[in-house]
Amino acid sequence: STYAGGVNFNRQISAKLEMNAAYFFNNQINLTDKVTDRTNFLGQGSGFKTLTNNSTESNNLNHRANIAFDYKIDSLNSVKISANGTSTANDNTTNVFSQNNNTDGKPRSDTRRDADTEGGGKSLNSSVLWRHRFMKRGRTLTAEGFYNYNDAVRTINTDAQNRFYDLDAALTRSDSLLQRDARDNSRSVAGTRINLVEPLRKFHYLDFNYTYSQTLNNAERA
Repeated sequence: STYAGGVNFNRQISAKLEMNAAYFFNNQINLTDKVTDRTNFLGQGSGFKTLTNNSTESNNLNHRANIAFDYKIDSLNSVKISANGTSTANDNTTNVFSQNNNTDGKPRSDTRRDADTEGGGKSLNSSVLWRHRFMKRGRTLTAEGFYNYNDAVRTINTDAQNRFYDLDAALTRSDSLLQRDARDNSRSVAGTRINLVEPLRKFHYLDFNYTYSQTLNNAERA
């Protein structure tokens, strides 16, 4: 099942100020049930059967939005402020049971595995852009300050068990796994860009660029 929707909003607030905004969301849900019954023949009347039940459920939700203001200060200068962000959340659950039997129906081994994965993320990209047009045709100067942020989290919980039997279907060995893996990764970038375009002659330009940025990364795992 998929659900989606969104809205756009654009308005000329004044002769000098224009606004653009939008919001969208998407939600996708998947349910899967799978049963496998397999027989393997090894010759001389021997063999084994494998029965597997696999059930999976996933839910993914996404939001994204953006907004921008464009202000014309005068005929030569303008400022644009913009930002866009996203938010995601997902949950995935898997349950698997598999059993190996002799052809006479006696169990030889079985496996059970339950796993749940929860995750999500957030992002923000923002900037302030100043544009200046000189009296000389083709000469422009732009300066931009920006800040970007991303954060992603994920947690996996696993519960699994394996059991083994002898020819008389008596339990001989069993092992299990109980595990939790949690991760959180974030990244932020802040900086500035300066760009100068100088016309030399028709269809020829000299482009000067300067960028300075600082990045901070953080990663946690438990």
